[in-house]
Formats: sequence, C-alpha cells, structure tokens
Amino acid sequence: MGLWTDLSSGYSYVCGIYDEAPYCWGAAANGALGSGSAFTNRSAPYPVRISLGPLLAKTVNDIEAANGGTHTCAIAEGEVFCWGRNSYGQVGDVSTSNRNYPVAVSTSGVLAGKTVTDLAVNGVHSCVIADEEMFCWGRNQYGQLGTGSTSAQSIVPVAVDMSGVLAGKTISQMALGNNHTCVIADGEAFCWGYGAYGLLGRGSTASSASPVAVDTTGVLNGKQVTDISAGDYHTCVVADGEVFCWGMGTRINNGYTDNESSPVAINMNGNLGGASVTSVAASYDHSCLVAANDAYCWGSGGSGRLGTGVNDDELHPVPVINTGALNERTISSITAGHSHSCVLARGEVFCWGVGTSGHLGNGLNTTSFEPVQVTNP
Repeated sequence: MGLWTDLSSGYSYVCGIYDEAPYCWGAAANGALGSGSAFTNRSAPYPVRISLGPLLAKTVNDIEAANGGTHTCAIAEGEVFCWGRNSYGQVGDVSTSNRNYPVAVSTSGVLAGKTVTDLAVNGVHSCVIADEEMFCWGRNQYGQLGTGSTSAQSIVPVAVDMSGVLAGKTISQMALGNNHTCVIADGEAFCWGYGAYGLLGRGSTASSASPVAVDTTGVLNGKQVTDISAGDYHTCVVADGEVFCWGMGTRINNGYTDNESSPVAINMNGNLGGASVTSVAASYDHSCLVAANDAYCWGSGGSGRLGTGVNDDELHPVPVINTGALNERTISSITAGHSHSCVLARGEVFCWGVGTSGHLGNGLNTTSFEPVQVTNP
C-alpha cells in the first residue's frame, strides 16, 4: 500500500503526493486539478495529467496549491511545473492562458541552469528557491514579486531583490498571501507587497516592493522563527514553540478586533498543555497548528472548518476531534484552504469542513464538522 508524503490545500481543492505521484481533488475551476478538465470536479483523489507533457516519467517531490486561488505548482527533479488559473502569468509559461494540465515554468531567463528546491504559491503569484536565490512570477500590483518594482505582472520568473535586508541571508521557507509574500531567513521573518491591515508586520500599513524586516522590537524579540504561513489577510509564524500573527484583527482572532501591524502572541488558553508548536497554517478566516502531534484550529468555525464537531467560532486554538477517523494518529503536517482543513498523519490524509465540491476527498460532496479520511488512489 502506498503512502501520502505531501499535502497542500487550495481554495476549494486539495493536492498531494501518493506513492511518488501527484493527485488532486475538489473543484476543477480554471484547471486547478491538472486533470485536463476545468469543469469536472473530483470527490476523491484524481491523478494529475502526467502521462503526456513535460512531467512524463518525472518524479514529483513537492506540490503546492493556492489556498487563495486556483492554480497549482510542483517540483520534479529540480524543475517546476504549474497549471490552473493563469490570468496574471502565475503559471509562468510565458502566457496568460489557463492551463488544465501541467506546463513547464520558463527557464529561458533567470532560472536557466538552476535547480529548484522549494516552492510556494497563492492566488495570483508563485515563487521558488533555486540555487539559494528566490524567484517569483505572476501579479505584481503591490510589489509582491519583491523586485523593487510595482509593474503590473510578470509572466516569467524574476529575481527577488536580495540587496537590502536579505543581503547575505539564506532563505529557508516562503509563504504567499494573495497580495504579499513572506520568508524566513536566518531565523527571522521578512515580508513585501501589500501593506494594508499591517500585512507586512513591519509596524506600519505601508506597502513595499522590496523585502522589509518584520518587527522584532516586541513579542518576537530574541526569538527564532521556524515556520511561517500567510493567509489572505493575516500572517502567522512559529517562534520558539509559540505562535505569533499580524494583519487583519478579525482574521487573527484571539480577541483582537483592531488590525495588528506588528506581531502579537496567540493565547493558547491552556489548551495545548504547554506543548511546543511545530507548524502553523493560516487561511482566509481560520488558522490551524500542530503541537505534540495533535491539531488545533481557531477563527471562523462556519461549516465545520475547525474540525471541532460544531460550527462555533473560536478565539483561541481548540483541539480538532481525533477520536473518530483520525483515531489518535500522529499528525505530521496541517494545511488550510478557504473553508476546509486537512492533515497528513502516518501516511494517510484526513480533511474536514466544506466538501460541496468534493474537496474532502472521501468520495462524497458533503460537508463534515469533523475529520474524514481521504480515499487512497
């Protein structure tokens, strides 16, 4: 029997890697599933079309779906391939035509001869790390490509400006919101793009087309950032085993009503029992985390997206039900879409929340207030 080894949630779909092959399920809008169709939703994992085209005979080792959009990218043997919505060039194939199947991202420019090792996408842009440099493409209205310019878009990869606050630093992780981009470099967080609501965490609401440092004069002072995730209107990090967020107050929740332009601590309200947080996932209006191999979520509980068995909103992280389908399995990673969430546990995948387009992956088109197991291919 095969195992799931990677998992990522899109707006209303999910993608993962099973037995070294890419699969997606849920809403097929704009070709997000890579199945060859933009109209046929899938309620169970369906293979990405790799039998024809540039992914033929290649091994996919990373897949990322846009939790604020409908395009997807994957890394295979050091190259990057994308599909889905392409209205701003976010697929990166020198066009703005939607793609229902994988196409190769252009390597005729700055990516020529480079090996891609990491990948991040969201609604309207995509980024990679290649040979310890960072490159992005897609929409750039607010400078989210990080080039120092706010040109409308780029349909091919362009280099992120590493001459300022990122000079001499090594980027270890990326996180993309719809209109902003953040990274971890040498244990610190940096962001660029749209600054409204305090999205850049710099202590102001100013936008920036080049990377700026997230404020470390407050709760992040002296802490090492180890994980980062960006939703549409807020960003969260894990630092020294705790969670800190910034951006729109009603998206951060935790009792915040005002927007926060500098990081604030998320109050665990005693629910974690002192366990250290290892990863965080921020989405549209809810967030989740993993601590001591268990999942916790907070924010909007509509349609069961928090996995608590009810649809109540929660100001503080509360445990996801793990006595049913999850059966107390050890959780290794968590991902959050617009109105659903999923976890990877012992090589199996479980999802909860809105499932009307099949994005819970259990063969049904129904919503679930607690985790259900995704059908294995």
